[in-house]
Amino acid sequence: MKQIQIYEVENTNLLYIVTDRNQDASYYSKSNIRVEAVDRYVVMWNNDVQFFRELPSDFVTPTESSVVDLVEIIQGFINNILPVSNDELDALKELVGGQIQSHFLLSLIEKSVHFNAEILRELKINNLHNHQITGELFTEDDVKD
Repeated sequence: MKQIQIYEVENTNLLYIVTDRNQDASYYSKSNIRVEAVDRYVVMWNNDVQFFRELPSDFVTPTESSVVDLVEIIQGFINNILPVSNDELDALKELVGGQIQSHFLLSLIEKSVHFNAEILRELKINNLHNHQITGELFTEDDVKD
């Protein structure tokens, strides 16, 4: 007998599954688990990967002789999902929104820097042309407010 035990971890969205006479134990997120009764076995999947296939007679907790009743009990555990704090999610959404706006502003600044560098390049070329034509070379001191 394998002595399988399945528990809800209090105040979490986790299931704790102990198998093989307390030799193996794992925690699973309830949101990723699916349970079914298949050919007299209790079968569970985690993210659509089967990880559990056991007979009801091997269960210590919860105790139930009917595979269908056992699956119903485990499904009850899975359905008992605690709500996620909306305050935390709202704060994270606000942070992400701020990061998106900052990224957009930085990309505009980068474009402006490239544009201004091109204008400066064109002004230097224009100044050289003016120097060749007039013989005068203008500097920043020549241009005052």
